Amino acid sequence: MSLPRFLDRVVDAAAPVLGGIDRSAMRAKLESSSIALVAGDKAAEGAGRAGFLLAANLAARIYPRICLRGPNELIRAAESEIILINPRADMTGGNDTTTPTLSYETVADADAAVSVFARGWNVYVDTTPDDHTPAAASAALAAAAFGMGDLFRLVFAAELGDRGRRRPQPGSLNLVTLGDPQHLPVPAGVEVSTFRLIGVGAIGQATAQTLALSGVRGTMVAVDPEKVVLSNLQRYVLTRDADVDAAKVELVRERLDQSTLQILPVAAIWHADLVEEQLPTLVAVDSAEARIAVQASLPGPIYNAWTQPADIGWSRHEHFGEEPCLACLYWPDRKRPSRHEQIAAAFRQHPLRVLVYLLRRLPVGLPVPPGGIPVVPGLDAPADADRWLQTALVDDIAAAAGVDPSELVSWRERSLADVYQDGICGGTLLHLNIGEAPREVVVPLAHQSALAGVMLATEFIVAEVPELAAARPSTIEARYDPLAGLPQVLARPRMRADGCLCADTFFRAAHRERTAGGDGDAEPEMLKGEVT
Repeated sequence: MSLPRFLDRVVDAAAPVLGGIDRSAMRAKLESSSIALVAGDKAAEGAGRAGFLLAANLAARIYPRICLRGPNELIRAAESEIILINPRADMTGGNDTTTPTLSYETVADADAAVSVFARGWNVYVDTTPDDHTPAAASAALAAAAFGMGDLFRLVFAAELGDRGRRRPQPGSLNLVTLGDPQHLPVPAGVEVSTFRLIGVGAIGQATAQTLALSGVRGTMVAVDPEKVVLSNLQRYVLTRDADVDAAKVELVRERLDQSTLQILPVAAIWHADLVEEQLPTLVAVDSAEARIAVQASLPGPIYNAWTQPADIGWSRHEHFGEEPCLACLYWPDRKRPSRHEQIAAAFRQHPLRVLVYLLRRLPVGLPVPPGGIPVVPGLDAPADADRWLQTALVDDIAAAAGVDPSELVSWRERSLADVYQDGICGGTLLHLNIGEAPREVVVPLAHQSALAGVMLATEFIVAEVPELAAARPSTIEARYDPLAGLPQVLARPRMRADGCLCADTFFRAAHRERTAGGDGDAEPEMLKGEVT
């Protein structure tokens, strides 16, 4: 059996971008799919080695059969990487030119192949570079992520339609300028003192790995309250099959123990009391609300990255009150549904019934108790609400999904909030067609999260090197469509949001005091004048 035991979460990630492909069809597709990873000589040295091993890492999180070719020591290392992630994986040799192939640091010689190269801060796809500059770690890792994204488009070309890849698609990108390739200095290491990484899930782990491989020297305060669960293995690049139940922050410290980073793990939800001083803060959290809360704590310069079904993105927010802050990107422009409305929509149930279960903390295996249907202004009970007193919510959830209630027997004693968090947001129930995941919790594929993490780390590194920072685009945000491939215009303009906290007098005064070292009368130049 070669399919990974976290296969259901792979399907959860792939199905939305494949037009809602039937789950059984998706499983059959993966069962019959093989890919090849081919390494050139440059992949066996320097940053190229890390890039090829990341490609193997990402491949193991979706494909059950992987053919490996290249320098012997590198291939042995890749095999070890794959087995640690999916002990069931099949690995072979051979030279079948019809197998979808990622050629890393070597020219692909077939339409069913993607070739990638990294030089300096530049990434090349299906284009052979004409220089021999050693690659920055960010570029080598990004080349792997870009390449695996195009390989996915090749494997699933039929399902993706016009967005599938059927022939070479040449493109290139400089990770600093987000434009055409150019020569920029690659520092041997970067001194960064102390900074924070909030969230060490999929994006956060790729960020931490990139910083470590880039030789960043300093103290990283890693903040995340969660432990690794099985579904995380689909896209967390530092996790292995044996890591389920490990604390995420401790796992990152262990994996990067030999790097130049000193990691201080904080197993807690982010809160304002953690801000003792303004420090560079890298944000890799899941929700808009969490990002707004981070900005509201005024932690210092912020660097942010995210994934969503249509794209990935990254942004920087270094001058609070002058340019769009992190909260501006997520500031609500319309009324958002309340929690009970979100859960009702996910489970296809009446919001009043859901509200009752949440308020009373009822197990979903029990019906609403007699007299338990409240009168809520603006939320009328339906004509058949009396049946809620005889029928358990879990049975109607099963009926709405067209599955036998026995499939949900292990959930009957759990609260609705837990069922929603673990079953829908965590993806455990989605393979049964139970409910619908809100757009913001739809998980991405491994290569998407990895690329977002690489770019988050790159934004931070570039900001710490004046010569590189001067080459950045003036726009504070960038986005990449992983189903389009290169070339793309990545840098995007961004406006400040009306009513955002960065225009609030209290927050501006608090920020002014912090940046002035406690001197409330000293106003930094960036905060003088009117908000535009």
